[in-house]
Amino acid sequence: MASSHSRPFASIAPNPAHAATLPKPSLLPRRTKQSSACTGCKARKTKCSGTHPCEKCTLGGRECIFPAGLDRRRKYAQRRVEQELEGVHRLLDLIIEVFEAGDSAQLKALMTSAKEDRAREIALFDRRTPSILEESGSQSQGSRSSLVPGDDVMPSDDEEDTKRHHSALSSGSSTSVGSLKEVNTLTEDPNRNEGSRATGYIGKESEIAWMQKLEAEASKLDRSEAQEKRPSRVEEPIVSMSYHLDNLRIVDSVPVDPKFLPPKAWAARLVNIFFNSADHFFPLINRSLFYSQFDRAFSPSGSEPTNKWLAVLNLALAIGARHYQLAEPEAGKDVDDGIFLSRALSLNQTHTLAMEHSDLHQVQMDLLLAIYYLISGQVNRPWQITGRATRSAISLGLNLRTLSDQIDPVSKETRIRLWWSIFAIEHILSSMTGRSPCVDHHAISAFPPIPFCEAHFDEPEAEKLLSDALLREGRLSWAIYASDADLESRSQWLKGIEPTPALFFFHFVDLLIITHAAVKAIYTLSKDRDTGQAEIPLYQKRLQTWLAHLQEPFAFTDQENSPKVARDSREQVSLAMAYYSAQIILSRPCLTRPDMKEGTNIRFPRSRFGNDTAKTCVHSAVALISILPDDPDTRWLLRMTPWWCVLHFIMQAETVLLIQLAIGQVPVEDDGHGKRRNTGGLYTHADPGAVLQGAKKGVRWLHAMSNQDASAARAFRITEKFLRRIAAAKGLDLEGVPMSADDGGQDSGQALSASHPWGMPPRADGVNWGPDGTVSEGGSELHQDTPFALDPIFLSGDDGHGGRE
Repeated sequence: MASSHSRPFASIAPNPAHAATLPKPSLLPRRTKQSSACTGCKARKTKCSGTHPCEKCTLGGRECIFPAGLDRRRKYAQRRVEQELEGVHRLLDLIIEVFEAGDSAQLKALMTSAKEDRAREIALFDRRTPSILEESGSQSQGSRSSLVPGDDVMPSDDEEDTKRHHSALSSGSSTSVGSLKEVNTLTEDPNRNEGSRATGYIGKESEIAWMQKLEAEASKLDRSEAQEKRPSRVEEPIVSMSYHLDNLRIVDSVPVDPKFLPPKAWAARLVNIFFNSADHFFPLINRSLFYSQFDRAFSPSGSEPTNKWLAVLNLALAIGARHYQLAEPEAGKDVDDGIFLSRALSLNQTHTLAMEHSDLHQVQMDLLLAIYYLISGQVNRPWQITGRATRSAISLGLNLRTLSDQIDPVSKETRIRLWWSIFAIEHILSSMTGRSPCVDHHAISAFPPIPFCEAHFDEPEAEKLLSDALLREGRLSWAIYASDADLESRSQWLKGIEPTPALFFFHFVDLLIITHAAVKAIYTLSKDRDTGQAEIPLYQKRLQTWLAHLQEPFAFTDQENSPKVARDSREQVSLAMAYYSAQIILSRPCLTRPDMKEGTNIRFPRSRFGNDTAKTCVHSAVALISILPDDPDTRWLLRMTPWWCVLHFIMQAETVLLIQLAIGQVPVEDDGHGKRRNTGGLYTHADPGAVLQGAKKGVRWLHAMSNQDASAARAFRITEKFLRRIAAAKGLDLEGVPMSADDGGQDSGQALSASHPWGMPPRADGVNWGPDGTVSEGGSELHQDTPFALDPIFLSGDDGHGGRE
């Protein structure tokens, strides 16, 4: 601890005992030149003399304006004062901590260090005072800044303009993706080839974009000191960091009778699997109604179901089959989900969507298809399909509060749950891709779903909520809008409600709305860094409010807000993962290296808020990984987690831990009692060993998942290589970390990008049939005769079984 206190702390005011030696304010020179160009010279891009008025404006007879806010020396002085104030606060915190601990020796060392620092500051000021007086009225050449050790001469106007231009073209610090300093820009062409189009644009709140910047950080660690001054290599394409399977083409429809039904026993089993595995998170189908329709469809005397109902059934069967294949790898080989998908697509008649208006069945089909593609390792296709489902739902008014007497109460609730299912998957997909959601929480007036399952709709309390809009509005409110009194009243009322999947869904959506609002407020393009960071504490508080009002069966933290998850409770595990994921997204912008002045070695230290928020990000990642059992068990993963996006949650946490290992430990500041200050985040110690152990545990889980999931296999290869590169540079122990087989291969998209940096190679006839001069999209047609299977690990193909029909 002594070493951490040996660094001198800057002071913000002179010692009163030496106040008499200070020059009088009237004796201080007045600066006659500005340090930035006037607005007219900047607009004309000409050299400004810095005088007021400047020479160019005087000759031209124009008004000369120097914006005070753009004066660089004032900015430098302000930053210096901010850093000095931070140093004083840090010293004061350490003195209080040591004093309360009763460590007199350490307290004496701190006081000695502070006195020596003050003496140096006073001596430096005394030496500078005569020269300041002698230079009164003269121009200062080579003014310097000492924000941190390693001063740099302030650049001239021309140099500053040049560096500002290059700074605008660069992406900032190597880990700045996700930081609010970096504006969302397009650094590569998503339309250049099939691989890039499959991945699409990836925004800065996605863990894929974080890994792209982590690659640059790892490259710095790979280079030796002799190579450090060389320019870093070109940023890796985003497709190389994507672990999703969007580049695999969907197989064409299998020639089957679209209205053929499988044996009822098998169909009933797969439908049950669908409801048990997906209905908790997406109650988009009225289960009671669907089961009655299911019985009629398989009844010999029943009426023939409609094509759209059959499409919904086949999509539910396809999702159930995918879950069965993952849960039972051997027995699952006899079930081909591709047949159910082909029937659903044939019945859906997607080629007529542009000519037909949407209805509720179409919204259900689109949402189910998006879920199917998502659990198949894809993210770009489900994001596009969910956007279509969202617009269809909005055209049907599902996002609005329904007061019409033309719709019965149960149907209203069915539509409400369908809408919030759309909102849930739209939010998850937006966080996975980093793209702007097509839903704004301000444009939603739909009621919250009632915390009763359909089987209990005939209970008196449920009937009252379904029929009385005012009672429902008073009982159920979202945490983001409700007052403390409203939330307390809600919590008291919910204590009398039996914990059910419906109550879980209510809390789940309540959390997603807060996260959605936070992302919209913090990561929006219109926010600058300071404004965005100012929003973080507000949403941290709202997340804490949500956590404090969870019903006891769903609560997953102890009194210190440390994770205490019952691993046999799917509700606790799922809510905990979603909560820590939200904390990671919210606090990720602060987990960066301290800012450095472009073109200099001046580095500005993090503020106390930045340190606290960065620690919250790391703590949340450690907490999320800690939910997983120490011994990987993929069957537990399917039973107890949101299996359709658990890989995304794990990769979020794993990427944050790798970034932390790469950039170094965030400084730890306690409250003097061994506890972390209340900053709206987590209140646990920052343990560097826990970060490494969490990263190793995450890689082990990805390795176990890779045996049955091709997207997890990609994720494992990417993270395992990152971990080994960082460990080699930092000297970390990787005992127990499995190794990936290095095939040395390269995705087709990467190979094309390397050989043809402006897109696809030209066609043999030399004619460009594309929409612009950059890329010929017709090149993709050359490969359409050799489609890839959606997932060769799981699809059984034409094995003669075809789902035991």
